[in-house]
Amino acid sequence: MILLGEFSNGLASVRTVHKGRYLDETGKIIHKEGYIDKTGKIIISPQYIHAGTFSNGIARILTENSVGFINRSGNLITKLYTNGFEFSEGLANVQINGKWGYIDASDNIVIKPIFDGADEFSEGLAAVSINGKRGFINKNGETVIAPQFDYITGFSDGFSAVEVNKKWGYIDKTGRFVIEPQFSIGHPFSEELASVLINNKWGYIDKTGKIVIKPQFDEAYPFENGIATVYLGVCVITERMPKNVEPCQLGYINKIGKYIWKQTN
Repeated sequence: MILLGEFSNGLASVRTVHKGRYLDETGKIIHKEGYIDKTGKIIISPQYIHAGTFSNGIARILTENSVGFINRSGNLITKLYTNGFEFSEGLANVQINGKWGYIDASDNIVIKPIFDGADEFSEGLAAVSINGKRGFINKNGETVIAPQFDYITGFSDGFSAVEVNKKWGYIDKTGRFVIEPQFSIGHPFSEELASVLINNKWGYIDKTGKIVIKPQFDEAYPFENGIATVYLGVCVITERMPKNVEPCQLGYINKIGKYIWKQTN
């Protein structure tokens, strides 16, 4: 078996491998996933296509045709749904008869399935889609920001990154633009900074929209504990790439853009 992730709530997911393969000749998934405790003992036998991470005693599991949620004993605590994602802030977004809504941990439908798409709750709000546009609802299912954006991210640090007419900016929880759409791509804020794409290079802005780390990276990830992961160069090499393309270079930067470690070839 292969250990898939870190322990959470005392359990970690593991995967069986059949003769070193995950798929059979027809492309059907043949591996199974389950859970072990910290002694290595199998607590929930491998039986799922995917076994998610436990949080607050609940994990999302995937069977061949559906999604459900189990407790640490391996018992289903909800019905099986066509699709669904992890619980966040006490609610999980699930698909019922082609539409998305939200359930609680007792499998009660608390927000009716009326949306074309629905994301996890973050900072009390969740992004939903209706007729190709995206907005936000609260935990009562009430529309807080009307669907009007082409794409949006969940709220983080009080802001959401939104796309309008192929440009990205940032709104607050009233739907007001605090940073006007101007970037090719904008990522969520983390620790007061957000990575943005300008002229095909990634840099970082603060919550006023000011560039604080100039665009210079080919990939840039959110700050965590004062450090962000960045890359220089092309990280995915394919047969179509010129042979002289250098592999990407990994680095870690601080909040003033100074490298604290940089990969050397």
